[in-house]
Amino acid sequence: MKTESVCENIIVHENKIYVPAHAGDFHFWQQIQVRNAKPLATWTGGKILPGQWQSILAFFEAGYKKSDGENHVNLYYDQSNKTWTPWAAPQIPEGMHVKLPDREELRTMGKEYLLDESDKAVPVGAMLTGTVHHHCRADAFQSGTDAHDEKNMVDGLHITVGGIGTKTYSLHGRLYMRRISMGIDWNDWFDFPDEWKRVLPPALFEDAVEYVMTTPPKDVSFPSAWLDNVLEKSVGFRTAVGVNYTPYQSSFTPPGLPARNEYKTKASCASEREWDDLVAWRRELDGQFD
Repeated sequence: MKTESVCENIIVHENKIYVPAHAGDFHFWQQIQVRNAKPLATWTGGKILPGQWQSILAFFEAGYKKSDGENHVNLYYDQSNKTWTPWAAPQIPEGMHVKLPDREELRTMGKEYLLDESDKAVPVGAMLTGTVHHHCRADAFQSGTDAHDEKNMVDGLHITVGGIGTKTYSLHGRLYMRRISMGIDWNDWFDFPDEWKRVLPPALFEDAVEYVMTTPPKDVSFPSAWLDNVLEKSVGFRTAVGVNYTPYQSSFTPPGLPARNEYKTKASCASEREWDDLVAWRRELDGQFD
């Protein structure tokens, strides 16, 4: 798909913008002034339902309690019927980062079936059109990693939620279209009652939207498979830059060292100390290949 186009009627010379102009038989390029502003995009498709948003927030609360790390939800959109489907795919929270393991890694962990179940949960024809993730108890913002990942994903909506476990969330939303970040209007994307705009002054309408979007849910359910897909961070052998990890590449050999291609989780360790030693060992090895 072509992602860039060239406008033949605008040129830039010495950081100044020119457009074609004419006066009688004179034809020339005339300098124009443009305003400096963040590009915005308008969404006219179907909207995310309040119940879906509440389910995402409820999952974030539960996922954070389970993993003490970030969690992630994909947003799928079916253009044929204008509906959204949120789904939390298999993920490995790693503190202020969440990894979405590929099929090969899940197969190594004996969890490939989770990806198959996730594929079945997404309606046929629905396309990945956005993501939501949280930043634990920190404020919402777009990190450098977020910007890199979102720029290189499919076009769509990306939302960060901050303040998980607190009384009020913070939000940061943006749209990426052809690798360009654009601002959004929450009302374009979420299904707020039309009556709100009819009866509420603009300032109160914005307050109502903010309240709904940032208030922690109470007694809200979400698919149990989402929490099943929150996996523990694993420590084990893998291949990096063509070199097999072995105990002899590290300055020490921790107790409970997993066998080649075996993944070991915190729950399977004999003690907290064994887990901590494995994590320290793995970090030392990873540092050799940065």
